[in-house]
Amino acid sequence: MSVQTFEVKISQAVLDDLRERLARTRLPEAEEGARWDAGTSPAFLRRLVQRWQTGFDWRLQEAAINRFSHFRAPIHGLQIHFIHERGRGKTPLPLVLTHGYPDSFLRFSKLIPLLTDPAAHGGDANATNLSRNR
Repeated sequence: MSVQTFEVKISQAVLDDLRERLARTRLPEAEEGARWDAGTSPAFLRRLVQRWQTGFDWRLQEAAINRFSHFRAPIHGLQIHFIHERGRGKTPLPLVLTHGYPDSFLRFSKLIPLLTDPAAHGGDANATNLSRNR
């Protein structure tokens, strides 16, 4: 099995293309009193497009994603992505966090630092060995 490291890096050309396509988006006019059961609110969609076009900082998000150690490995013909972060402390407890489709590893982005370095977040690094707590 060939495990490879990687980092998330979206080219500037892709981000520029997205910004240009968002600028060309044509949305229908909002109907007075339209409800969500009639479809997506055009006013909401306009705000969302505006946010993605001018207010969303992809590079900031990319840096946050890349603070973890990312890997890919071929398993049964599929390239599987995983994050491997070592625990800190005398006896870190190995953990495997998994998610299903269409979920994402991003679900765990706030949890991983808490689990890998509990002492840095007000926890007890020595309490990670569950057998000692029984």
